[in-house]
Amino acid sequence: MPRNIYLALGDSVTAGHGATHPSMAFVHYVSEYTRKKSVAEQTVVVARNGWTAKDVWSASNMINKSVWEQANVLTLMTGGNDLRRLLRRQYLPVSASPISPQLVYKRLDEFRYYMNLLCRSIQQRGIPRVIVATVYNPAPNFPLAVHAMESLNGIIHDIAAHYKLELVDVYKGFQKNEASYIAGYRTGRYEDLASPFRRPIHPNNVGHRQIAELITKRLAVDTDSKQSGRKKIND
Repeated sequence: MPRNIYLALGDSVTAGHGATHPSMAFVHYVSEYTRKKSVAEQTVVVARNGWTAKDVWSASNMINKSVWEQANVLTLMTGGNDLRRLLRRQYLPVSASPISPQLVYKRLDEFRYYMNLLCRSIQQRGIPRVIVATVYNPAPNFPLAVHAMESLNGIIHDIAAHYKLELVDVYKGFQKNEASYIAGYRTGRYEDLASPFRRPIHPNNVGHRQIAELITKRLAVDTDSKQSGRKKIND
């Protein structure tokens, strides 16, 4: 069975939230690229708003075996919701439990556990191109969020390296450009996340395009050289 599927796993970002139209979402751009390069003819998206790494792991176990067998490219972007649920405590009523270092470490350990399960399972599938993305920070002017996001992305770096999966550093790609890449960005502080409407957490059209460019640039590293090699052989 030929491998001709681009499989996109993740949360709301992978599902396209923040983009004004599905054609402006990063998965659409990557899908166009994989078709243009004859790397994948079909795209399967397994992503939903609010999903944590645990949710993505659970959903991955429901994917049909034939999809795994035909997957030629896979992108995985998850982790943002694991920390955002914890950071909400900062702006909940006073009766809520305050954030402590122990709570942050506990959430990070849980993320590490499910991210490791995900990447180990994906690595065992033998998919030719697997790209794992780090997570950008929608509150770069909130010290607790900066520390937590850097710790979470450190876990992503370590696990991707352990399983020899390709890494795209979206966190670094967004850094110092959050105002340009995040829909509704205001001050970059935790108060912005407390808004009941239009919380600035999703990429805008430009942000989705940036994620796509980071991924396609990584895909191009080997894809173009392989196509060049095939052309020489045919010649």
